[in-house]
Amino acid sequence: MNVFESLKILLKKYGSVQKIAVGFASGVFISITPTFGFHMIIALILSTLFKINRASTLLGTWFNNPLTTPIIYYLDYKIGAYLLNINYIAFSLKPFTLDHYFSLGTAIFLPTIAGSIVLAIPISLICYYVTLFFLRRVPLFGISNKKLIYDRFERDV
Repeated sequence: MNVFESLKILLKKYGSVQKIAVGFASGVFISITPTFGFHMIIALILSTLFKINRASTLLGTWFNNPLTTPIIYYLDYKIGAYLLNINYIAFSLKPFTLDHYFSLGTAIFLPTIAGSIVLAIPISLICYYVTLFFLRRVPLFGISNKKLIYDRFERDV
């Protein structure tokens, strides 16, 4: 069994196209929050509680990866500092340790939390609709047309 077959099985577990899209968008939302190192754990807990697709939620958490982390956290901080009307301090991702960020305290943490929520909402909504669009038009990983028809029926009722 290769990776794609495994992913197909995982995605079909909660087969609804909408649940897959919600899962992916939720993972993206979680990945934008400054909970680095805990994204996957939080994603698994929330996807289990809300009964959304775990595999797609975990895939969504990969939105924030070593290449995008500096950009996302910098934007989180800048947006949050602007919204909270906090004077900017020199924001550096070096050293990238929790001790470093805890030592900076609320000067970094509060603006980053606030900014992450503001940034995560539109990005996760965009990801939801893009994922939904592609899943409904491209029979990706064998998600059947029956589920597609069922999804459309479910929306109309």
